[in-house]
Amino acid sequence: MYYNVELNTGGGSINVGDINGKVEADTSGGSISVSVVTGGDVNMETSGGSIDIEKVDGDVLADTSGESIDIGEVTGEVSGDT
Repeated sequence: MYYNVELNTGGGSINVGDINGKVEADTSGGSISVSVVTGGDVNMETSGGSIDIEKVDGDVLADTSGESIDIGEVTGEVSGDT
């Protein structure tokens, strides 16, 4: 099955497991972790935490204001900003 996921939080971390679809994640005060995403792009932004990406079959946009970005395997384009 194919699902698009949009996750937003004002003060906590976001953890995403195996998803077949597009993922959008935004948090103001926590980290973002993504295991495996197939079938869609990943867009994520955090103002106060790290970003960790294991595997994405698509493009990745990752922005954080205060921590590191760790990216594993990505088949598409990658854009990141710290």
